[in-house]
Amino acid sequence: MRKISYVLALIITVVFLAGVSFAAEAKKDATAPAEAKKEAKAPKEKVVVVKGEVTKVDAATITIKKAGKTPEEITLNVSPETVVKVGKEKKALADIKVGDKVKAMYVKDTMAAKSISK
Repeated sequence: MRKISYVLALIITVVFLAGVSFAAEAKKDATAPAEAKKEAKAPKEKVVVVKGEVTKVDAATITIKKAGKTPEEITLNVSPETVVKVGKEKKALADIKVGDKVKAMYVKDTMAAKSISK
């Protein structure tokens, strides 16, 4: 009878430890994609807002004379991903004209316009 008790206790211990081991492995596998996703994130790009008057606009760029004490012109690159709005409606870059007052958000490093609103 004692021998059966020892064998039964040994079997229960082995099953318990195997279950804990499998659970820990499953948890490790579940967190691996999240960790890989964190590592794959690109560094955050610095977005700058500028307000001013449009001095030049064509299919690929828009030049804005910044408002303020030291007015200067900046030229932003426009792509199909650039969101152009007039009021609350999405429009095309062709709807922005020289002399319009606009607000633009752009990536400082690349001068790529993210949005332009009038």
